[in-house]
Amino acid sequence: MNMTRANQAESRLFPLAWEHNSWFFASLLDAIPVPVCYKDIEGRYLGCNAAFELCIGFSLSELKGRCVFDVLPPDQAQRIREYDLDLLQHPGEKVESAQMTFADGMLHDVVLHKALFCDSDGRICGIITAILDISEQQKIHQALQASEQQARELAALLRLMCDNVPDMIWAKDLEQRYVFTNKAMCAKLLNARDTAEPLGKTYAFFSAREQQAHAANPHWHTVAELRRQGDMLAMNRGESVIFESEGYIKGQYTILEVHKAPFCAENGVTIGTVGLARDITARKRAEDQLHLAASVFTHANEGIVILDSDGTILDVNDTFSKITGYARSEVLGLNPETQAPQILNMGFFVSVWPGLSKSGHWSGEFWSRRKSGEVYAEMLTASVVLDGEGKPRQYVALFSDITPLKEHERQLEHLANHDALTSLPNRVLFVDRLRQAMAQTERRSGQLALAYLDLDGFKAVNDRYGHEAGDLLLQSVSARMQQVLRKGDTLARLGGDEFAAVLLDLRDHADSMPILAHLLEAASRPVRLGEIELRVSASIGVTFYPQVPAVDVDQLLRQSDQAMYRAKLSGKDGYRFYCDDLDAGGGAASGASATDA
Repeated sequence: MNMTRANQAESRLFPLAWEHNSWFFASLLDAIPVPVCYKDIEGRYLGCNAAFELCIGFSLSELKGRCVFDVLPPDQAQRIREYDLDLLQHPGEKVESAQMTFADGMLHDVVLHKALFCDSDGRICGIITAILDISEQQKIHQALQASEQQARELAALLRLMCDNVPDMIWAKDLEQRYVFTNKAMCAKLLNARDTAEPLGKTYAFFSAREQQAHAANPHWHTVAELRRQGDMLAMNRGESVIFESEGYIKGQYTILEVHKAPFCAENGVTIGTVGLARDITARKRAEDQLHLAASVFTHANEGIVILDSDGTILDVNDTFSKITGYARSEVLGLNPETQAPQILNMGFFVSVWPGLSKSGHWSGEFWSRRKSGEVYAEMLTASVVLDGEGKPRQYVALFSDITPLKEHERQLEHLANHDALTSLPNRVLFVDRLRQAMAQTERRSGQLALAYLDLDGFKAVNDRYGHEAGDLLLQSVSARMQQVLRKGDTLARLGGDEFAAVLLDLRDHADSMPILAHLLEAASRPVRLGEIELRVSASIGVTFYPQVPAVDVDQLLRQSDQAMYRAKLSGKDGYRFYCDDLDAGGGAASGASATDA
């Protein structure tokens, strides 16, 4: 550490009396990623480490002499000050839960570790606080719990979902027999007592029964043939079909929007059809009665645009302006297709507008752009309003900003493909990248190395100092190893203390040796945990690609794993290259030879 940085770090602890060791402890504290601060008994900041500056958004010079009420919202600051006062009245270590708004503007769940510090005469000087951010841990824990719960209760959840929607949902086999129906289907269309009654029967059974029951009703008629044709059309086309069905259900004239699609077994063979029928009678009536009254849409949470039959904007609501940034006066009278395509996504007019008057309804997602130039994701639904002659009179488009939802999906995808502890790629993502690297290597006629790394002595650290120390060690070692790799190389955590790295663009085996040496050095550097020094080493097994005969991903992983095991048997803290006779000799535990590093 250079003297300038050392002096800066030491100044954060002033006026604590660390005597001649203050330089060392100040430097150590700055190296700790956990935010730490010091306050006097009046609650004024005396010092902090770099991590605290980063999370709170204030420099040390800005913090000194100020209190928590100057840097946090009042409710958060009041709670933290109450913790401090309680500690002063009842000395001892305190661990409290709280919420803090960090410099990123987000509300974080934290655990506060508080303790008093004294001068050389034992007088209390103030309070030292360490802040542990547990927000991500809670998200990961909740995601894992949700995933496990979903796996256990998927069937029950699907049934519950289907039974609690007003739409009629069903599935049939190739013989037109029902294999699934929801409550709405049974109650509305089949007049069945429960969802088990239709199973194994065809629609003709219920159609005949209802026709007999309503024989005296001249308005009752069956649509069984239309339904049968819809099933056959979906299976013949191999894709979903949508059509409208009119008829009387329990004496009431009803218009249904019917969706049907084939469903297949795992081998791709069609084994039946699934269907959904939605009662759109009310929607049809509402479309005929739609008018421009501002009271209909002023307070809607979605942005609403009303256009005439030529596509000219007639009106927009306030939410439209909030989402797009365009004021109402800027867009009235414009045609987004020809005069202002940036206002509404051009893709909407290219792919949807021509057929909207025929289909009458459309919904989907688009990426659009605000007046400021910012790109955002929107969910858009468009409907046509017909006049008395059935011709398009107006169009109504409703849209909402779903950018936060897209970001949440991205975060979930990151969790699914990265290790929660180290943020390195997990095995799934690593295997995918390895396949891509193999294909790239073949195109470039080069070589790649697959290094399988296992930490030596990690179990002893876990057993002696606990899992928290082990996790800190894994995070530090993985970060160091990531730093020594080149751009384009990939480091992943496969599980436990096992890692793997793909080294690209090698001319020969010797090109990998400097990188492997750097990995060994990065893994063997000690990690400080308070006054404890954690130290491990690494054993690395290396194999290369391409090979003759050709090998796949699983074989490369097995080869590098065997070579790693030989490295452990050879004394650890080193690497071994895989060679063919290692595999032929019966595996890593045999006496087969491997090339020494």
